[in-house]
Parts: sequence; structure tokens; C-alpha cells
Amino acid sequence: YLNSLFSPRLSIVPLLLGRVGAIPRRPVVLAPRGELHAGALGGGSWGRLLPAAAARRLGSPRYLKKRAYIAVARALGLFRGVTWQASNEAEAEEIRHHVGAGARVVVAPDLAARAPENLPPPRAPKRAGALRAVFLSRIDDKKNLDGAIALLHGVRGEVSFDVYGPVGDARYWARCRAALDRLPPNVTARVHGAVPHDRVAEVFRAHELFVFPTRGENFGHVVLEALVSGCPVLVSDRTPWRGLALYGAGWDLPLDDAEAMRAVLQRCVDMDEEEYRPWSVRAAHFGREASADERPVRWNRALFEQVARAGGPPPRGV
Repeated sequence: YLNSLFSPRLSIVPLLLGRVGAIPRRPVVLAPRGELHAGALGGGSWGRLLPAAAARRLGSPRYLKKRAYIAVARALGLFRGVTWQASNEAEAEEIRHHVGAGARVVVAPDLAARAPENLPPPRAPKRAGALRAVFLSRIDDKKNLDGAIALLHGVRGEVSFDVYGPVGDARYWARCRAALDRLPPNVTARVHGAVPHDRVAEVFRAHELFVFPTRGENFGHVVLEALVSGCPVLVSDRTPWRGLALYGAGWDLPLDDAEAMRAVLQRCVDMDEEEYRPWSVRAAHFGREASADERPVRWNRALFEQVARAGGPPPRGV
């Protein structure tokens, strides 16, 4: 069971060893975990080496490197007999687009940890004219921290913005660090680094809005963790978490509509406790219902049973 497409240790080496017969042949399930999403493939930049229009046509250096690996892997037959796990139909289409129309793809959503039975502890009351916002994720181009920082410009009121997460791209983090230093005086930014998983709920519970304009998630476990903790979310439309405003649990807005996102930020700043509390309660309820859904467990079990029954020599394929 390979939980990556591009990781040398978690995917590439095992596929190579299996192809040359250095390890026993076994049925293989490969879960790209969103790595074929446009937001994940499009990171990186040609900087000043190429004009912007030419760079857009060519694609980013990271994109070209990944495309080259996929082409070589297909030529070597590394994906022959592999069953691909997609988190949703959109990811299934991405897999077929990049790997080949003949790829064997099964949709089985990501498994989420059950929410704790005990309700989270009470948080401090929400003050009108103030907002405690948080960004919690790996810090790289895909997660779009610099986009979250840009949204804070022009927001009126007292805003605190806490950044949690390990640095995945040092050069990208340097840009974000500089952007944080340029925030207006009414925004106080603090950087905390990585947070242990057993403290994630505590962090979300101490904040009033999770700001996450990600460039693409195949699931977005961190969104569910925020919701379960009673922290409404402001996310892009590049995750499966859609229609959040209908449930009164948060907002999912187009990634390229910064003004709409900024308007939500301003609305959250302006809320007092009476208006804000129902959003927090509904977010926690929505998150707990999602974490209790048994269907992903059944679909994942069906995936592995199907692959195990097939067994035997891998069929000819991509």
C-alpha cells in the first residue's frame, strides 16, 4: 500500500524493486493523496529566466520534473498491475489524465479519525471588532500561506493571525516571512512552528477562524479537525469541503476571488459572541457528523478485498 506517487522512499523505490523482481510480487494499491492535483503539480517558478507568458505555457520546473517521472515510469512498466486509490471522482479523473485512460482506479475516500466523545472546552467569548485567525498546515506553495497573508490587507479591526506548521519549502517560507513583516499595524502575526497532533484541537479551539485558501486538497484532514473543534473555516473551492455556508459551518469560496474571502474575514471581525457562537456550534456538529460517517470505511474495505481477490500475476496495462 503506497501512500504517495512521487516519494522516493514510499513509492518509487518499492515500485522499482517490484519491477525487477527484487521483492515478492504482490498486489499494489497506490494512493497519490492529491499529488496529481493541478495545485500540487503547479508549484515552483522559472523566476526571471523566462517571460511570464512563456513560463505559463511551459509549466513550472516542478511540474516538468513530475511529468518526466510519470513518462519514464510508464515506459518502464512501473504502474503495470497497480490499482490506484482516488479520494473522489475528481481525483480519479486526474489519475486517468496523467497516468493513462486504462489505469485501474477505485474511489475510496480518505479515512478520518473519529471525533473525541467529549466536547471541546469552552473558548473565550468573541469580541466584536476583533478576530483570532489561524493558519495551520505544512508551509509550501500548495497550501498558499502567502495567499492567506494577502487577504489580511484591507481588513478593518483588531486581527491576530497565528501561523502553525512545518516548513516544507525554505524559499517559499522566506517569501511568506517577508509578507508577514509587511502586514498593517492592526494585524498581529505570530509564528509558532510545527504543532504536535495531540495539540491541534487545542490550537483550533483557541481561535475563531481557520484561514486556508489552499491550492488543492484531495481531502483536507486539517479542515475536518478545525470543524470538529468548533472553529469555522474559510477555505478555497479546491477541496471536497463544499457548501459549508449552507450548513452555517464556514465558507468555501473561489481561490481567485480574494475580495469575497476578504469580505468574509471582515464579517468575522465584526461578529460579536451572540452572532458568532451559532457558527462555532454548527461547525462542531458538522465536523462530528462527518467524522462519524462509516461509508469511507466500507469503501476502503471493499477496495482492499477487491485487490486481494484479484491477486495473481499483474495484468497487462499502463
